Amino acid sequence: MTKHLFLALLTICFTIISTNVRAQATNTMAYPDYIQSLADKGAQVRFLGNDLGLSGWMTVKDGHKQFVYATPNQEAYVVGVLLDRTGKLITADQIDRYIKANPAYLQQQFQQYNRQKQSLLPRLYQQHKWHLNPHLL
Repeated sequence: MTKHLFLALLTICFTIISTNVRAQATNTMAYPDYIQSLADKGAQVRFLGNDLGLSGWMTVKDGHKQFVYATPNQEAYVVGVLLDRTGKLITADQIDRYIKANPAYLQQQFQQYNRQKQSLLPRLYQQHKWHLNPHLL
């Protein structure tokens, strides 16, 4: 029984260590040239994973999201969403995996949305001379 307990603890420790190493590797991963140029211009960069032979990245700048896929040799980039041969939206799966691995990201997006909504509505009303309805703010 002691042997089994030791093996269980060893397995748990290995899992925790390997998870931390993977997280650190993702955080310190060198960006492909185009992704680095977007980061240099102030974009937030998120690695979505490797699917169908392409490395997927999400960049966010000024509230605009962009999905970029790099070929393995980084000689070409594709901007848009990734579909498999059956038409399944792989980008959605990648985002889902990212959110599950980084739950704070979703909360951050909701907070950012609420800040933008609060600052945008009064400007729209003022710009278009609409009457302010406090129930919409």
